[in-house]
Amino acid sequence: MKIDRVLFLDIIVILLFGLLMVLSSLGGFIMFSDNFFKGSLMFLKQLMIAGVGFIVMLGISKLEYKEIEKWVKPTFFLAIFLLIIALVIGRGVGGVKRWLVFGPVSFQPSELAKYALVLFLAAAYHKKSDEISNPAVRIGYFYTPIAAVVVLVVLEPNFGTAFVISILSLTMLFIMGFDLKELGILVLMAIVVLAIGIIVTPYARMRVTAFLNLHGAKAPGTQSTYSIYAIGSGRLFGLGLGSGMTKLFFLPRAYTDFIFSVVGEELGFVGTIFIIAAYLVLIVRGMKIAKLSGDSFGFLASYGITLTIAYYVIFNILIALKLFPVTGLPLPFISVGGSSLIITLASMGVLLSISKSGDYIRDENSFHSLRRNGRTYFPGPTAG
Repeated sequence: MKIDRVLFLDIIVILLFGLLMVLSSLGGFIMFSDNFFKGSLMFLKQLMIAGVGFIVMLGISKLEYKEIEKWVKPTFFLAIFLLIIALVIGRGVGGVKRWLVFGPVSFQPSELAKYALVLFLAAAYHKKSDEISNPAVRIGYFYTPIAAVVVLVVLEPNFGTAFVISILSLTMLFIMGFDLKELGILVLMAIVVLAIGIIVTPYARMRVTAFLNLHGAKAPGTQSTYSIYAIGSGRLFGLGLGSGMTKLFFLPRAYTDFIFSVVGEELGFVGTIFIIAAYLVLIVRGMKIAKLSGDSFGFLASYGITLTIAYYVIFNILIALKLFPVTGLPLPFISVGGSSLIITLASMGVLLSISKSGDYIRDENSFHSLRRNGRTYFPGPTAG
């Protein structure tokens, strides 16, 4: 059995495109630095991280996904432990505690937590699908793990990541066939938790007021405005790779959350459509892998990983287009960020591993819908 070659090649294309755009978006640092090496240090670091992440992806893809399932539970509890440690000794700007720093190495536990939660929920359903009607099982194996991750991430505070984890978890529970009334209650609880967190956190409150264009809104609104200017100035074919001006400190940290704006400015509408198309290929292949997976764990893990990428892409682009509050969500594979890139590539290794199980399902017509009559519907001989 071989991995999905289309997905594999698509990941390489997005990764190389991302490295190219990181190099271009760091033009200001390179131009105004004392020497070329010092100015290029961030790009060289990203290049090294991409190489390490790619090797990790290959290593995980060689494993059988049933072996990966055995490591899901300890990985999830490790992620919870690291989130707690981050709240105690974590570092960040402006009082946030999102990163664990070990000398020159920093790690963001929430990046691990979001994928660990997806795999944990998939494994929990695979083992407990016959007991879903039991409220104790739903609370202990699904609601409590989700609440633990969301609350710990909110406490950092990191509202953008907590928001994506919330809707991702709710989507997975919906696919599993959980009662819509219960999901509605969970939605209200998530809204209350996030709203309270935003109200009591000055920088988050300022970002929301800036998005709503309320009186007194300042920096975040300006940041989004510059993003729109950058994308609009690119027009059809862009100003040319490396020729953008917004990244020259007009748009702070353009190499992270707003790198899509740099793509739009320098490569124009054509460039943005290219990268969106590449993401669509990844999403479609991920959905197909889920569709042809051998059991409910492979099905849910594939969907969860794919949806994580999809949600991050959607919200990052919406932020760049000033259609969503600035929340600090990276563009997968492209934005600068070691934790995000390595963990995302590791998750692609899991997806590639699951893709090797596609031979189990030969009748694609056996798959009709995710939910049927209020229940889940999984393909394959071991459907949940």
